[in-house]
Amino acid sequence: MADVIPLPAPVWLFKTFHILLLGLHFVAIQLLIGGLVISTYWVVRGGRRADGGMREAGRQVLKTLPVVTTYLINLGVPPLLFAQVLFGHALYSASVMVGAWWIGVIFWLLSLYYLLYVATGRGETGRDWWKVTASALAMVMVVAFTFSTVMTLMLRPEAWADMYRQSAGGVYLPQGDPTTVPRWLYMLSGGLTLGGLGVVALGSMKRQTLDLRTLMFRDGAVLIVVGALLQTLFANLAWTSQPTLVHDALASGTAYSPLRAVWLLNALAILGFGAWIVAGGRGLVERWGRKASVLGWIASLLGVSLTLVYAAFRDGVRDKTMLVKGFDVTQLPVHINWSVLIAFLAMVAATLVSVGWLTALVVTNQPQVEAENE
Repeated sequence: MADVIPLPAPVWLFKTFHILLLGLHFVAIQLLIGGLVISTYWVVRGGRRADGGMREAGRQVLKTLPVVTTYLINLGVPPLLFAQVLFGHALYSASVMVGAWWIGVIFWLLSLYYLLYVATGRGETGRDWWKVTASALAMVMVVAFTFSTVMTLMLRPEAWADMYRQSAGGVYLPQGDPTTVPRWLYMLSGGLTLGGLGVVALGSMKRQTLDLRTLMFRDGAVLIVVGALLQTLFANLAWTSQPTLVHDALASGTAYSPLRAVWLLNALAILGFGAWIVAGGRGLVERWGRKASVLGWIASLLGVSLTLVYAAFRDGVRDKTMLVKGFDVTQLPVHINWSVLIAFLAMVAATLVSVGWLTALVVTNQPQVEAENE
């Protein structure tokens, strides 16, 4: 059943911003997951081998994670609001069915923020942080599973009544949806892919010594290869677990088959990029020298493009699933409120300019210490 209040802007505009911001939100999530994994590995491995380089690399990654989490939260709120506008009845109902878990996300995120600053402080004072980052990673996994559950449950209105009869307190998670776990695992494995690409981008900065850059490129590339392989596996599982009616509905949409092909080509490009860096080793880092920043930009673009394509295809899966269940989002009533729409677009433009300016400041105001042996 559609909401009776008309939308103040066209459906396509809401969906465009939803996909764009959701994709960037996913980038931040996966950077956080990958950053926690690699920083935990480096402090454990570096402590056992008395390797100061690993500890320094882990400390640098840790320092970025509170900022990444800030972007994660701020980029996550608008897509959630857009989804509420377009699919309000379904999203609201699904979140109520698991209400205890849904409200718990707030407390998990607050605890996560606290742990990130604790880990950063321990890194700055030369103490181990692996227990803290491992705990933070567990919290991220719980939050991610909660969101995967809500976003798949909203597509199953036939399950709501039984769940509510089972518990009106929202303490039980739904059972029997074959798509939930593959979607969750896809997001977690994407943390390895995007985390590896992020580490390569961090290693490409001019402030890095040759040894640190080599370490970041090597271990980041290994993460890229492992993550890309796992992501491809879980993407296929998430796709094959969709109902036949959804497969048929997506097959009838002219845009979705090309999107799948673009995603696969992008994933193969990322896999090849990571394998190339692994094979090149220290010699590759030395050859690129001061031009290493180019590799950082390539890593960033590959990661963002893969995630945006996924966000677009995911949106199509939701639309077609809802259509099969009797709800067509494109048929929502629209009454354009030009004053609200213009004010919204102006604020979006101002926000993009501000974020771009702040990002440029962060990137350009780095210590200009040239890598040794260059």
